[in-house]
Amino acid sequence: MAWARKCTNEARDPDHAHLGDSVFYVDGKPIDFVSSFPQLAHVITDTLDDGPDITKRFGNFTGQVNDVLCFFGKVSCDVKARLFRALH
Repeated sequence: MAWARKCTNEARDPDHAHLGDSVFYVDGKPIDFVSSFPQLAHVITDTLDDGPDITKRFGNFTGQVNDVLCFFGKVSCDVKARLFRALH
């Protein structure tokens, strides 16, 4: 399994402020500092803010709603409601 060579910048966390200027290495190469990265279907940010993850999930839900309305537009409201419940 290939591991992503990324690391979050913990300088915004007062308990880890000293890490902001640190450089970490893997296989002799410096690890890039990033502001966010995907991990197990979630978006992890350096500020531990869940806003980007919520935005991503909302976009996914909007896509599912659009799919149901597009592909099943002619079925009754009861059937659409059951389809929505089946998505979750």
